[in-house]
Amino acid sequence: MKFILILAAVLAGDPASTDPSLEVVAKLFDTQADCERAKAGSTGEGRGQIGGKQVLRIVGRCQELSPGEVQQLRDALQP
Repeated sequence: MKFILILAAVLAGDPASTDPSLEVVAKLFDTQADCERAKAGSTGEGRGQIGGKQVLRIVGRCQELSPGEVQQLRDALQP
C-alpha cells in the first residue's frame, strides 16, 4: 500500500469577490506514519503568497491507495 498526502493552500480571494481559491499539491509515501508526519509539518496557518494571492491556511489529508490506484495515478501523470 501507498499513501498520498493531498495539501491544499487556501488563498485569499480577489478583492472584487469574496471567493477564496485553492492550490493543490500531492505527494506519495510508503507508510501512513510518514504521510502523517509530512502533513503535520506542512499544514496550519499560511505564510506568503502563491500567484500573488495571500495564503490563508494550508490543509491536508492522507489517503491510502491500493496498488491499482497507484498505477492509475502513475498512468495519468505520464506525458
